[in-house]
Amino acid sequence: MKNDVQTKKQTKLAVVLFVYLLAATNGFAQVDNFKDGYIITNQDDTIFGQIDLRTSIINQTQCRFRRDEKAQPVLYKPFDIKSYFYTGDGLYYISKTIEIDSIEIHTFIEFLVNGIMNLYYYEHKTDKYSYGGYYQFQGVVPYYFFEDGAGKMYAVDKKPDKILSDNYIQSDLSYRGMTTYILRDVPAISQDMKNMQFNQKSFIKIVNDYHNAVCTDGQQCIIYQNINPDKFGQVVQISPFIGYNFYHFIYIYDYYLSVMENYSARINLIANISFPTLGVEMKIVNPRWSKFFGLQAELSFSQLKIPKIASEIEVNNAHNEHYTVPIAIDASSAMYGKFKFGIIGIYPKDRIQPIAGCGFYTSKLFGENHNYYMDFGGSLTLGADYALNAKHNLIFRVNYDKVFLDASRRGFFADNINSVFSAKIGYSF
Repeated sequence: MKNDVQTKKQTKLAVVLFVYLLAATNGFAQVDNFKDGYIITNQDDTIFGQIDLRTSIINQTQCRFRRDEKAQPVLYKPFDIKSYFYTGDGLYYISKTIEIDSIEIHTFIEFLVNGIMNLYYYEHKTDKYSYGGYYQFQGVVPYYFFEDGAGKMYAVDKKPDKILSDNYIQSDLSYRGMTTYILRDVPAISQDMKNMQFNQKSFIKIVNDYHNAVCTDGQQCIIYQNINPDKFGQVVQISPFIGYNFYHFIYIYDYYLSVMENYSARINLIANISFPTLGVEMKIVNPRWSKFFGLQAELSFSQLKIPKIASEIEVNNAHNEHYTVPIAIDASSAMYGKFKFGIIGIYPKDRIQPIAGCGFYTSKLFGENHNYYMDFGGSLTLGADYALNAKHNLIFRVNYDKVFLDASRRGFFADNINSVFSAKIGYSF
């Protein structure tokens, strides 16, 4: 009973820490992410400096520009300037008036292709997006806008997938027919629609094919094209690592005198052992949303040799106050596998970047006598990344994993990896 109460407290603490760290991200979400770029004023002057690169939704509503790191940022709204461009990331936004559901919207829209047929990308945030009785949806709806030579705009959207009663997913493919109609002066385009996906890469390819068909005199029809389609800021780092696991291993043995009598006793036989471990960590951060928080996943394996243990259980009962039961547990060998997922906080200002996080893990023992073993628990992480350059880091991690739920409990006997302390070093790419 005492162990159950303690387990509940540990589980509650881990959940609270996890939720607190998740909620705390809101306080750090509004973080500067300045990148090299330039703005074009309404007087057609080009001014070079740095622009805050944020999510598409934010980039559509504002442009925070500064001439250099020491300058105070200036906030521009749509039509305060003509356009702005990120030179390193290749993202181009222009002031434009678009129309969605008969409502005019003044925005900075992302320019994907500038040519005879222009192509734009826009994310529309809506409280209620409906399509007859098809469904209702709240959230962000992506739109692609075509603009012909006369300046007429055509909007193309895709309604979110709907899960039907038989678990069949109904997808909206009407965007293919709409695109075929918009580009109808090149009938051959329709042959490519079967493989068209609702993403920037596919739309850019279709518009390129259109230009190749209509530009037959050798002229340069495309002035600008986004060279990094479908890049929304996620940075994924894969880090192989090696290290050492320090196990706190417990044998739990219950003894009941008889079925009719409830006299019982429990003994915990403890073994502290350590073995090398190797694995891989994946870290996902989106600086356009926040540089300070991200997601972490880990898969690792380690050998585990469990020593032989011999002891006795003393059972006090009405028949014999000093009744003892001998216990002999043979040595065994297994492979310990663990998968972990959680949230991490990062301080990325210097070359040495401290990291702290928490999450949950599940582990399993693989071996002749341990195939039944699986548990679930909470994990805490401390460490640092040492930035070698813009893409590669040395990683240093210390983890503490604590079991909450032991699925191996069976009858009168169980073995249990109560906790694991790990120290690891790795290289990210």
